[in-house]
Amino acid sequence: TETFSRFAAPELGRALTLYYDGKFPEAPVPLQKILENVNKAQYHEQARSLQRDINQAINFYENGTTEITNEHPERAEAPFLKSLSIDEKLVLGDKAATMSAEEKKRELEKRTSFIRRTIVDTMSRTAYDKGRALQERKDYRAACKMWKLGATFSRSNIDLLKSLTNVCTKRADQAFNSANSCTQLQAALDFAVDGDGFKEKIEEEMEKEGCN
Repeated sequence: TETFSRFAAPELGRALTLYYDGKFPEAPVPLQKILENVNKAQYHEQARSLQRDINQAINFYENGTTEITNEHPERAEAPFLKSLSIDEKLVLGDKAATMSAEEKKRELEKRTSFIRRTIVDTMSRTAYDKGRALQERKDYRAACKMWKLGATFSRSNIDLLKSLTNVCTKRADQAFNSANSCTQLQAALDFAVDGDGFKEKIEEEMEKEGCN
């Protein structure tokens, strides 16, 4: 359990700890107590701000989860990213503003909230499964788009990474080598994966050919 001692009022840290652990119904309770206490008026603004952020992170998380339940990982992406953005602010606090992307990543890997862990696992697993179903229907382009979406959330799902290498990068190679129009280059780009070398090659070629 993460404990948050960056607040002068312990109730604020308690609320954040409950949120961090995924105890959503309980998280607002300590904040409500502060807001009802006139002797803690100096913490009311902070409590309201924290309450707003916690509620928003949970709402976006729940919206994304609904889309996952309806088997639409592509529609879950936007609410999940919003939830993760607020979660970062909640977990890291003010120091997030001065940290590099690499420092944030390292810190969040050490301090992974329930929301972050669940979103990362859910998106990588669901995108992998949906991609597999598309692959079985021989829709490789859509399958690769789905797997690439999953990989933006997590690069620790081995099945997902294997599919990207064995299916998408191979198809990017084939499509690029036989492409002779902007449309075909775009199709090749849909297969290309970040870091596989083809994405850059295809984009370079598209620029040379004046494809927009």
